[in-house]
Amino acid sequence: MKTLFVIDSSVIGPEYIVKAAKEMNLNVLFLTNLNSQEGDALSQLTSYKFINCNTNSFEELYEIIKTFPKEDIAGVISFLDSKLEICSKLCSALDIKGIDPKIELLKDKAYVNDIIPEFTPLSLSFTTGAIPYSEIKKMLSASQNGLILKPSFAAGAKGISVLEDENDIENIEKLFDKTLPKHLHPDEYVVQEIIDGELVSLEGYVLESKVIPIGVTGRRKTENAESVFIFPYHSIAQKELCKIVQTLVERSGYSRGFFHTEFIVSENQVKLIDCNFGRPGGANITEIIACSYGIEPHSIYRQSMELVLNEKEIIPTAFWGGECKESLGIAYGIPNQDRVLEIKYAENMKSKHTQAQNLGDTVSAMGSSNWSWLGMLSGLKEDVIKDVDSIRVKTLHNGWIKPVYYNMELKEPLDYLEKV
Repeated sequence: MKTLFVIDSSVIGPEYIVKAAKEMNLNVLFLTNLNSQEGDALSQLTSYKFINCNTNSFEELYEIIKTFPKEDIAGVISFLDSKLEICSKLCSALDIKGIDPKIELLKDKAYVNDIIPEFTPLSLSFTTGAIPYSEIKKMLSASQNGLILKPSFAAGAKGISVLEDENDIENIEKLFDKTLPKHLHPDEYVVQEIIDGELVSLEGYVLESKVIPIGVTGRRKTENAESVFIFPYHSIAQKELCKIVQTLVERSGYSRGFFHTEFIVSENQVKLIDCNFGRPGGANITEIIACSYGIEPHSIYRQSMELVLNEKEIIPTAFWGGECKESLGIAYGIPNQDRVLEIKYAENMKSKHTQAQNLGDTVSAMGSSNWSWLGMLSGLKEDVIKDVDSIRVKTLHNGWIKPVYYNMELKEPLDYLEKV
């Protein structure tokens, strides 16, 4: 059996990746930095074969993979957004199968804004060594809702800040994220106008340069953290979203692989805010889609792996768009930064629960970014709404508390879902 190298893992995935690879007659070898993995993902990773290494270092990963005979390597892949570019570079350098190399361009928000300007918000890209203060101030004066500052290559709300006035712009250097690793180009940023509307994502994949939609996910946030995922989300015109993604595919030359493309949709316009090519949706979106379509989550991972490694689909195009059940995902956290000691939930829970952090860790207040997730649920809508109410979290300073999720101001956080 050939070896498939998988770089790191997102919050869910290791068990699904291994199961999918087994069906493809492949052995999985995870290349991972255990210090950056947490919760159930860490538990799963350490139960499989892995090499603990610096996954931010191209050189270290290259030297490890190079020790294996080329004919025994099935490919190098990752389902983690922050590792897609380094994964693509490894495949090119080693001349082995992997992610579509166009991902190296598409990871750059500035590049995407430049090639489909008619479908993206007004944006300005720059480096930290040459900040265009006056141009940013002009953008701010012309914007109705302010500006958002984003690292060009990061994801999951990592390093983003809102520019509300000229004082923020004059002190913009203080907002740069000093923790971004070298491979995420910490000196490259984008300023983008904030636009009113609803956050949704189009899930799907590209095969032979053709967009194949799986469905639309409705999204709800608690400040800067994703908190609720609704699938399928019927109130948004999927055809319009597909048209924009197809235009991006054609102009970029991207030919194969999954996407999880984010949009802001209003009455008058649709704007793409993050293309997220090269992987299925993060969080537990894969589980939610699988639940909705009545299939196993690992089959979606296999579909992604077959596209990348063999340029084919196992689940036929015609399957998607069929009858779906209303499914839901909830990511929850805690109201204030604290050390988490225990998580309890009902033993008869029908939803799938995933622990995102290690017990004993200090967890940020829910809303700071997606890294403030403590856990998540996925399943049929009615089951998730019932099961989330049973969760209790024991913290060091506040004892047993209820978790926080969208919308913390409401007595019943999910009432709003009935109205969308």
